[in-house]
Amino acid sequence: GAFSGCSSLNGTLTLSESLTTISGNAFYNCSGLIGAIDIPDGVTSINNSAFYGCSGFDGPIIIGKSVGNIYGSAFNGCSSVSAIITKRATPPSVSNVNAFNGMNNMIPIYVPNGTTETYRVAENWDYFSNYNNQIITSSETPSETIPTAIDVLCVNNNYTLTSNTSAYYTYFANETNVLTIGNGGVLTVTEDLATTSASQLVIEDGGQLVLPNGAKVNATVKKSIAEPSKSVDGWYTIASPVNNMAIAGSSLVLESPAVYDLYRYDEPSVYWRNYEAHDDFTHLTNGSGYLYYNSTGADLSFVGELNSNNIVFPLSYTEGNGIYAGWNLIGNPFSHTIYKGTGAAIDNANLAQGYYLLNNHSGWQAKLGYFDPIAVGQGILVQAIASANLTITNSTAAASGEKVSRDYVEVTVSDGQYEDVAYVVFDTGVGLSKIDHFNENIPMLYIPQDGKDYAIALVGSDVKQVPLNLNAVSTGQYSMKVKTNGSIEI
Repeated sequence: GAFSGCSSLNGTLTLSESLTTISGNAFYNCSGLIGAIDIPDGVTSINNSAFYGCSGFDGPIIIGKSVGNIYGSAFNGCSSVSAIITKRATPPSVSNVNAFNGMNNMIPIYVPNGTTETYRVAENWDYFSNYNNQIITSSETPSETIPTAIDVLCVNNNYTLTSNTSAYYTYFANETNVLTIGNGGVLTVTEDLATTSASQLVIEDGGQLVLPNGAKVNATVKKSIAEPSKSVDGWYTIASPVNNMAIAGSSLVLESPAVYDLYRYDEPSVYWRNYEAHDDFTHLTNGSGYLYYNSTGADLSFVGELNSNNIVFPLSYTEGNGIYAGWNLIGNPFSHTIYKGTGAAIDNANLAQGYYLLNNHSGWQAKLGYFDPIAVGQGILVQAIASANLTITNSTAAASGEKVSRDYVEVTVSDGQYEDVAYVVFDTGVGLSKIDHFNENIPMLYIPQDGKDYAIALVGSDVKQVPLNLNAVSTGQYSMKVKTNGSIEI
């Protein structure tokens, strides 16, 4: 075999889609290989001892729909395999019981819907006993009635998911099928999702795909952009869920007469760097946020391999920058919502409490973070208290313990057109400093404390009075709303 005895060969294995046969002893005793054994749909036979002794594979064996024959000892000794997924309605012929010798006979076997008994009694397939699993085919399951938990999902038509469901593994019956995760739809994949191109998997604005760490999935992720109605509208803070997506040729770049702008923020120089003015600004870096303007309201599409591993972002804090020290524009690098706070995807270590979102009127709106989801494609402005590496974890968890128990006061002021918000949080830590809005017509509400102004001020539990300042910007009538959480009474 081509790689027979290469025990030092390590990592995952990707087989060419052009393969038709896996030869005998091809990966004999390649015990360093891990992950899944994914047999392409064009393969018709897996020959003797092809994967003999490959004890490192710890994912599923995925048997393509054209495999008709599995010969003796093909998977003998694959002791760590987690499951078998077979796409073929007719059980492949297994010439010898040794084909599966050494495998755990209790691992789940996933077969096409309606073929369980056929597999259970087929020669040498009776080695396995856990057949209480099925492959659900999308063409037979309307999106509104799809189960909340699926063993394996086979996309066999152009299918739109609008509900919340989880699947061990998802694959496509052919290359022309498209799975769309619509607004409100959430697909959680615990093992893998096999796509051949980014056009096969579309995640609409408001849809979410939750992937396991290390999954390599290509997709198109869309973000809605509204056509600006005023000169101050149309600005967004964005982030890419796609691995280091190239800017040139993407939907971010518009042709004249349409107008667009793309900036990244550089904390050490306190400078907004424009895409068109800097040759070194070519990609959307994982974990970074960006300031974006679009005059047409054309939706954005992020196309490529989705991020699934934890992302490390280098927080910058420059002591000499005064009130501008520590501001970093970061973003959600995943295809699902995340949170900020203790135990969440973005931990508060080395960061001030909360963050800013840029709202539809170009105002920096403070958010507490622990119950405010950071949407797919969303950038946020955070305040670092030191230069450090920030790890953004692939997690959907909200901040632990903070969501329901936090004591705080929320104050909102409005002039009928614009509003601003400030928070008093009864806790220790570092508050979020107040910054000027891009739109100078928005009122400024803040809490002065120790010579600084805060959008989120942290105070001790014994504090009874807190000063609140309003910069009204213009004359007129203002309304104020106060909301409390936890044990606070006013």
